[in-house]
Amino acid sequence: MTRLGIRLTLAGGREALTRFFATAFAVGIGVGLLLIVLAGFNAVDAQSQRAAWLESSSTTAPTSIAAQHQPLWWIFTTEQYKSETIYRVDVAATGPHSPRPPGVPYIPAAGQYFVSPALASLIRSVPATELGDRFAAHEVGVLGPSAVPSPSSLIVLVGHTVAQLSSMPGAQKVTGINSSPPASVGSVAESGASVVSSSAKTEVLLVVGALALLLPVLIFIGTATRLAATRREQRFATMRLIGATPRQVAKLAGVESVLSALGGVVIGFALYFALYPLVEHASFTGQAFASGEFSLNVIDVAIAVLCVPIAALIAGRVALRRVQISPLGVTRRVTPSAPRAYRAIPLVAGIVELALFATFGKPTSVNGQIDAYVAGFVLLMVGLVIAGPWLTMVGARLFVERTGRVDVLLAGRRLTDNPRGAFRSVSGLIIAVFVTTATVGITGTILSEHATSTGVVAKSNTLVDQFGVGNAVGIEGISISSIPTTLVPRLEAIPGVTGVAVLHTVPGYKVPMAISPGEIPALVSCAQLDRAAAFGSCATDADVAVMHPNFGFSLTPGSQKDSRWPASTESTSAIASLPVEAVVVATNDSSVAIEQARTRLLADLPFEGPPTLLGSVTGENAQLFGELARVADLVIVVSLLIASCGLAVSVVGGIADRRRPFSLLRLTGVPLAILRRVIALESAVPLIAIAVVSVGLGLLGSELFLTAQLHSGLRMPGLAYFACIVGGLVLSLALLGVTLPLVGRITSTEVSRTE
Repeated sequence: MTRLGIRLTLAGGREALTRFFATAFAVGIGVGLLLIVLAGFNAVDAQSQRAAWLESSSTTAPTSIAAQHQPLWWIFTTEQYKSETIYRVDVAATGPHSPRPPGVPYIPAAGQYFVSPALASLIRSVPATELGDRFAAHEVGVLGPSAVPSPSSLIVLVGHTVAQLSSMPGAQKVTGINSSPPASVGSVAESGASVVSSSAKTEVLLVVGALALLLPVLIFIGTATRLAATRREQRFATMRLIGATPRQVAKLAGVESVLSALGGVVIGFALYFALYPLVEHASFTGQAFASGEFSLNVIDVAIAVLCVPIAALIAGRVALRRVQISPLGVTRRVTPSAPRAYRAIPLVAGIVELALFATFGKPTSVNGQIDAYVAGFVLLMVGLVIAGPWLTMVGARLFVERTGRVDVLLAGRRLTDNPRGAFRSVSGLIIAVFVTTATVGITGTILSEHATSTGVVAKSNTLVDQFGVGNAVGIEGISISSIPTTLVPRLEAIPGVTGVAVLHTVPGYKVPMAISPGEIPALVSCAQLDRAAAFGSCATDADVAVMHPNFGFSLTPGSQKDSRWPASTESTSAIASLPVEAVVVATNDSSVAIEQARTRLLADLPFEGPPTLLGSVTGENAQLFGELARVADLVIVVSLLIASCGLAVSVVGGIADRRRPFSLLRLTGVPLAILRRVIALESAVPLIAIAVVSVGLGLLGSELFLTAQLHSGLRMPGLAYFACIVGGLVLSLALLGVTLPLVGRITSTEVSRTE
């Protein structure tokens, strides 16, 4: 039977050969996209592995007895140069057995630093006052590839003495260097100064993106393997009627499905290698991949070579279940039972689950949060697929009841008779619409509050160096005792700096346990505030004002510029001896002035920053928001592309399946234009109707997630989102229109005679 199956598939005439190549090509597109996504994950994982050493701590890294007795003093910080993030690690060895970071032959001594190739090139290309002076050391070497996640990574490893580093804020003892990323991550809304998190959060975002892409890809491959399923059912039903056993029919169907899938795997690998040069150095995380990272491993190849044919075999067996039960049930066109309302149960369960977290609070652990949200959105996606046929049937009945047109009645009858098949043709696009809506709803809200699509919000020309950003209670938790007396004159001497204001603590003020941005008071000289007016101005005749500066990174630049702060009883000379909360530097918006001021603050006040432009996100947050936007764009584009291809494949298969009934309709005098409108309506009606439901579910899911996780309401997507959705639907309908000329060819008189 295997040889017969191969012969029928490859030498069974033009129709069989056309079906084989069409199915193989459709499966190949899905396999190629899947391989590209898998290779991308491998590249991101390789980047994360090489960045793991930056996240070293005494509790996560493997240790040796010698290292426990001779730990490495360690401080990790992030800085910025223009829009680029610099990862800085300051170390001090306590002995010859202190753990050594990767990529260096030895631990740098005081006054030395190792630097990544990209940062070394950048330091040499700009004046030292803008960048190089920050490190107060000289370069002794370049970090090796094992310590550099990407060719564009900006990393510096600076050496100190133990006495210098151990007294600095944030210093900790490290007894081992991480070789893999830590397992725990923070939420998107959390932004501490500690390392952790950028690569780990990136992996979480990519996992969510993978889940969002996986279902459309699987739907597309399933659609492709079912191409012309009705014609296959008729052929195999005829074989059953002339004596073939169910086992023989199943074997023939399995051979045909596996051959088509294997052909699709070959085409998929060809597509992957054809697109490889275009995506090899793409940036999913904001940093380009190193050469050779974008590649497949043995498991990826096994998934394509083994799992896809197995999945095709299963899909083929499921498609022929009616033939296995009764061949007469196919030949006599028995109408399947109508879907019931219970299909909506998983959909309702997903909504209820997310609503519970939004109402009663999210799980306390990060892993619990991930499990909860993934489960909720998977229930929504799977529930949408399961409930889709029932929704299609309900919509078709409402549609038919309100019309008397022949083409609408024919299309409506077809939809009500076979809502499963009708929904199957548009299911990929419906899921893509849901994924796009949920992605835009969540990322759009986060980015609108914190950043633009490039990862950084609109910035002002005011630089803020805020001290004591930890959560310690008391004055010591929000300030430093003093700043160098030469700092302000040096800042004011920088060309382009228009004013410097030093914010001091209020005597006797104690920071409460729970506090929001803008609630901590500060004292400022009115003469200085007049020259750095981003935070407002003093009351008339005041020498010192009591202000409440808002340093939150979501602060819109200029939101406090019209504030009028009341006068303080303290004098200018009295506040000069008080602890300092922040230094504010106003500039003329010159990038040179901003970077020189940033460098001066970092050099004179090391480990107390980083200085940040008012209204800008810092360090890992800037990279994280950029990654968030890129993952969202990737999910939207790829899912809509996959779904549109799936719709075209499904429509072509549907036309081929109905060759005989359409031919008979033409023979009875039905105009070809009406048949074409019937085909268009059968796809357009469920597509548009359920797309509206999908958009609503996507927005609802986004609202519930944002409420539970970020305590933030949904920001309605802008015109770009609606243009994307409408454009995707129009593109899909255009692809549908391209297939309509096939109706005339397959319903001609000659074809009718051969049926």
